[in-house]
Amino acid sequence: MTTISNPETLHQSKDIGFTKFITWIFVLGYFVNVFIWSRSSVAGVPNLHAINTRMIELIITAPILAITLLTGFSTNPRAIRRFLLGFIALAGVAIVSYFLNQDIFNGYFEFGSATRYAETYLLWSVSFLSVVAYSVFWYSRELLLSTFWKVAQASMVFSLACFVASYLLSRPFFSYPSYGGGYRLQGILTEPSSWAPVVAVMIYMSFQRKAYGTLLLTIAVAVLSASGTVLVVMTLSIPIAYFLTSEKVDRRLAIIGLTGVFIAGSLSFLVTANPDAYLNSSNNLSRGIGKVIVATQSFTSADGTVSGRTASAHTTIVDMDASSKQWTGFGPGAVSVYFNAKYPSGPGQVPVHPNSFFLEILFDFGYPGLALLVALTLVSMWKMRVDRAATFFFVPFIIASLVNSASAYELYKWTALAVLLYGFGFVRRSKFAHFEVDDLSSSTAI
Repeated sequence: MTTISNPETLHQSKDIGFTKFITWIFVLGYFVNVFIWSRSSVAGVPNLHAINTRMIELIITAPILAITLLTGFSTNPRAIRRFLLGFIALAGVAIVSYFLNQDIFNGYFEFGSATRYAETYLLWSVSFLSVVAYSVFWYSRELLLSTFWKVAQASMVFSLACFVASYLLSRPFFSYPSYGGGYRLQGILTEPSSWAPVVAVMIYMSFQRKAYGTLLLTIAVAVLSASGTVLVVMTLSIPIAYFLTSEKVDRRLAIIGLTGVFIAGSLSFLVTANPDAYLNSSNNLSRGIGKVIVATQSFTSADGTVSGRTASAHTTIVDMDASSKQWTGFGPGAVSVYFNAKYPSGPGQVPVHPNSFFLEILFDFGYPGLALLVALTLVSMWKMRVDRAATFFFVPFIIASLVNSASAYELYKWTALAVLLYGFGFVRRSKFAHFEVDDLSSSTAI
């Protein structure tokens, strides 16, 4: 076990303590849907009501960030500068968006109040500023992966126990009722499709650690979630990560060829298959495949509205084209206010909402914002290829945020983190980026 004694690196022992604590909070934000006691019910459990996990995360992070800023000016000025630049950039985006969207704030906008848009501008900016803070002050790859591994294992075991309990109790208990009868594995994640990036990451980590029991557990979660998103993210992200990290050109070409054949065969099947035969099955995996068939076939329909997910994407693009904001967008986080106001959904209805981080950025910042995010994401994926573990970790989250919106900000923050670390190069400047878990757990560090 290595002892870290460089005062420039550590400053004080609390730096390591803060890093470990914030990493746990950052990871738990994705896995834990926080509940309070109330008269409603959540996930089939009566008297529970979900509250905003993001707000809990921000409230916990804020005082630690304040202490870090106050004590870090003399010991880590570069990280302070990076954070302040992030603050200026995000504040600038919010201010510019305010002036570009005066029609929203003059009190005459039809879809949502000026106050709600102002609140969501602020929340969006503060939320992603917390990701900037994590990337420059507390990011450690090894500590992040170790924490994620532990939390994911515990979450999968708990979710499977709840899944079994649902059948024993004959009612959902932290499980999601399936449209075809039975239940889908959910746990305390926001919905079953939230498992998508977790499954892909854990498959890779299980092989790397030779933890075959965890691998079987992960496969069980993938099947029992009955999520088409899990299947899509798993089958896309793993070949992409292998392609990026492969050092040999012939191996990359082989991966491209095999993936191309697989995608061509899959599309041929998905376009022609009868989804009802799968959706009406009692098998969770079959129902997941049925959802992928519906989503695929919706792209070939006249208006793209066969699937609720693609209908939302279609509506987002149509509303953008019909507005005068194709090149400016509606402002940071405005998507939630606009769609809730224009397309309110009642009980049992599927809400109309952009089901993708990239679609949300399109709506919030127009086509230039989307183009910038795509470019930065591609650059980040290419730069991270030198770090195999990071590539297999971040790529599933990037793919999931491209095709899904489950967990919303808690999903999107991982793509933002990847862009900050590799697109902007913060990984080279992160204080703990190159230390191992043993270093961060040394007796002198706590």
